[in-house]
Amino acid sequence: VAISGASSSLFVGVGIGDITGPADDVNFMGMANPSQKGTGIHFRLFARAYAFADAKGSAVAFISLDAGMPGHVLKQRVLQRVAAQVGKGVYFD
Repeated sequence: VAISGASSSLFVGVGIGDITGPADDVNFMGMANPSQKGTGIHFRLFARAYAFADAKGSAVAFISLDAGMPGHVLKQRVLQRVAAQVGKGVYFD
């Protein structure tokens, strides 16, 4: 999508992906008896990405996911994929 004004343009990109995990034998992350396991899916989980760029090439992206505790390993894997697409050294935490 491109949005143009009198003197500038803004390019916008969006993406969504289903990140729902397994439907059976899921632990409750300390919120129940450790022997309890979940069954079924209450609602699906998604990752969303929003990217914005101007005509000069300045860009920013925001990535979010419906997960309470994604962990460091997942964050690093997402950053590796972003770096593969847009180059290293463009990420700021």
